[in-house]
Amino acid sequence: EMLEQAQQEKEQQQQSESSENESSNSDQSQQQSDSSNGSGQSNSDPSDGSNQSNNSDPSDGSSQSNSDPSDGSDPTDGSDSNSILDVNLLKNYTKNIDDYPLKLSYALPLFSWGIVKNHEGKVKLVNGLTREMLETDNFSHIGGNNYKAENDCFVNGFYISKGFTVELEEVSPALLKEARQYLNDKVGKHTVVYFHLSKGYLNRFPITDLK
Repeated sequence: EMLEQAQQEKEQQQQSESSENESSNSDQSQQQSDSSNGSGQSNSDPSDGSNQSNNSDPSDGSSQSNSDPSDGSDPTDGSDSNSILDVNLLKNYTKNIDDYPLKLSYALPLFSWGIVKNHEGKVKLVNGLTREMLETDNFSHIGGNNYKAENDCFVNGFYISKGFTVELEEVSPALLKEARQYLNDKVGKHTVVYFHLSKGYLNRFPITDLK
């Protein structure tokens, strides 16, 4: 009887293992089926744009910069134009200004800055530099608005090493007058805002040029 009972237990164990194997094979088959029909994919549909960044379309220009690097408005692009105030660029931006339905005020710059370039060609923009700051024994004039540092020195709180070059960009009274005259002819009576009105800059312009 004991042998017969042991034989029955062994048969029951074999049947249980066989049942588990069938269950495992069934689960694997189901997983493969799910994978083939796409149920294992992300719930998001790439066609609906839900997985795109901010739903932005690069073709609509929303991610592009509003400035055109070729228009000379970048002070570090190496162009010969004055990136602070270029009257030709002003004319281009305002050529269709008569079509704008609202009355506009205009802002004109009075400031200046220096474009400092080191030995490796890296560029740093330093606000507030003037021609008077560069026409000293620490710099030599190398043509146009360009200067070269002959000594290590501080200029307007910025450290410049010997051999660095500085390109000065400024708004001269003549340039400001040209821009004002163009606006007078183009739009007639208008309001002008100047930036910025510091004592150092105001000393360079006759008061009649600012009225």
